[in-house]
Amino acid sequence: MKFDYRRHPLFFALSLLALAGLACQFEEYARNGFVTSTPPPAMTATMVPTRTPAPTATSLPGETVRQWAVSAAASSERGQSDWSASQAAGAPNTLSCGDRRSAWASAEKTPADWLELRYEKTVYPQAVYIHHSYAPDAVVKVELIDLTGGYHPIYTGKPSARECPYKMLILVQADYLVNGVRITLDQSALEASLWDEIDAVELVGLYSESPLP
Repeated sequence: MKFDYRRHPLFFALSLLALAGLACQFEEYARNGFVTSTPPPAMTATMVPTRTPAPTATSLPGETVRQWAVSAAASSERGQSDWSASQAAGAPNTLSCGDRRSAWASAEKTPADWLELRYEKTVYPQAVYIHHSYAPDAVVKVELIDLTGGYHPIYTGKPSARECPYKMLILVQADYLVNGVRITLDQSALEASLWDEIDAVELVGLYSESPLP
């Protein structure tokens, strides 16, 4: 006779226990929305992912800028428009050497004629380019103008005849900010028909809005 384990009392008792366990588990599923694992904690402000901030801009001067003057004044000028100091502001526009109205010329020729130029950006100076367009070179002194209005000589010399056109280069390295250039000429020795005329002055330097720390 074959033994039927399904009729044994012990099998019946074990079956009842298994069914009871399944019922309890089903009740748990129904109560918790079929979620059996512990839910994660609510995300707090400190747990919100943050974007790595971009590095802050350095306070040291960096970009090299080349700029032409935005305004100009002079000890004298031959005209209110033509040959005026304002003709030395902006980029060069005198296309050939000669007595051209598109450049600055003083009204008289003295040992101390001067041209002063102002620039939009403040820089730690590196170089000054002076574009002569007629009878160069009568420059005897070049000064930089700092933000307090102080003058700093960067060149002194004697008048010396040059071929025209002539671009005078003065290299400089300074730890002060500037926004102006002053050029002094001695034209007293020039012939009566000649003037040292300046078409434009370029200021080159490291741009910065505030002094070095």
